[in-house]
Amino acid sequence: MSSHSKAATLLADGKHEQASRRLESARESLDEAATLNDDYSLGRAASIQEKRETITERLNEAAQQPREELEERLATAEAAVKRGITARSADDYETAVEAFRDAYDAYQSMHDHATKYDLDATWEVEQRESMVAEYLDVAEAELDERQQTIRDSLGQVLDDAEATLVRAEQYNEVDDQVSARESLDGARRALDDAAQLVETDLAATTQEDRYSTLETRAQTLASKLPEETVNEYRDRDLIDALQRLTTKLDESPRPEFINKYGDYPADAYLESFGSWTDALAAANLDPIDEAARERRKYSRVEVLDALVALTDELGQPPSRTEMNRKGAVSSTTVANRFADWETAIEFAENVSENATDEDATTAKRHGETDPTADDNSESDETETEGGILGQIEDELSGL
Repeated sequence: MSSHSKAATLLADGKHEQASRRLESARESLDEAATLNDDYSLGRAASIQEKRETITERLNEAAQQPREELEERLATAEAAVKRGITARSADDYETAVEAFRDAYDAYQSMHDHATKYDLDATWEVEQRESMVAEYLDVAEAELDERQQTIRDSLGQVLDDAEATLVRAEQYNEVDDQVSARESLDGARRALDDAAQLVETDLAATTQEDRYSTLETRAQTLASKLPEETVNEYRDRDLIDALQRLTTKLDESPRPEFINKYGDYPADAYLESFGSWTDALAAANLDPIDEAARERRKYSRVEVLDALVALTDELGQPPSRTEMNRKGAVSSTTVANRFADWETAIEFAENVSENATDEDATTAKRHGETDPTADDNSESDETETEGGILGQIEDELSGL
C-alpha cells in the first residue's frame, strides 16, 4: 500500500509509467501476501482482496491516462487548425503559418505518444498530421508570395520617396522653399505608405533600415524649412508657364501681357526672380527686343484686348472677316502678333466671359470665313482686301 500511495502521487504529476511500475510491484506483493494467507490460514483474504481491487483500479487509471493526454493534445491541435483556417481566410498568412505549424508539431508529438502506448488512435493521428502538413505547405507558399509582393511594393514606394526627397533637398539648396515644401509633402506621403508596409513585418531588414534612413532625412529637412513660405507659387511652375507662353507667341512676352493673359501675375515673377530680365534668364528665354517692340503700332496686349472686346460683343470668337469689318485692328495684325490667327483666338477664348459652346468655337477656330455670311465672291474679296490693308498697315507701322 506504500507503493499505491507513491503511485497516486506519480499519477497526479502525469508520470503514469512510473506509477504503473509501482502499482505492478504492489500487486506482486499482494499475490505473495495471498499465498502466505492461504498457507497459514491467517484470515486475511478479505483484506487482501480489498487492497487488490484498489490497486487494480489505480492501474486502470494509469492505463487510461495516456488516452486522456492524447485527447487533450488533440483538442489543442484542433484549436490551432481552426485558428490557421480563420487567419488564412483573412489573408493573414503569417498567423496562418504559425498556427498550422503549431498544429503540425502537436500531431507529430501525438503520433509518437500513440505509437509508444499502442493506442487505437494512432492511425487517426497519422491522417490528421498528413492533412495539416498540406495546410502548412499551402500557407507557407502564400506567405512567401505575400512577402514578395510586400517587398516589391515597398521597394517601389521607397524609391518614389527617395526621389521626391532628393528633389525637396535640391529645392532647399537653391532656396526654393515653396517647391521644397511641396516635394517634402510628397515624400512624406510616400513614407507614410512605406510605414504601413513595414508594419506588416514582411519587409526585408535592409528595407526597414532604408525606411528609417529616409524618415530621418525627411525630419531633418522639415526642421530646416519654415512652417509658412512667403511666395505662394513654385519657381518651377512659373518657369513652365513662361516657357509655354513664349512658345505660343514665338518670342518672350512682356510683364504687362503676362499680368493680363498669363497663368500667373507678373508680381509673382518679380518676387521670385527679382526682375523680368532675370525671370526670362531663369527660363532660358531671350531678352525682350525693346527697339523692335517700339516700332510696332499696337502692343500685343492692345491687339488681344481688341480681339477679346469683339468676342464679347459678338458673343463668340469672330471670323477674320468680322475682325476686319468690326474690330479695332485687322485680322492680319492679330495673326502677326500671335504667330497665327488660331493662337490669338485661343487666348481670347480663355479670357472671354461670353465664350460659346466649345464645339461651335472649335469650328470657327478652324474656319477662315464668317459662317453667317453669304458664300459668295464679295465676302472673299472683302477678306482679301482686309488682309492686304492690314499688311500695309503693319509695314507702315514698322517704318
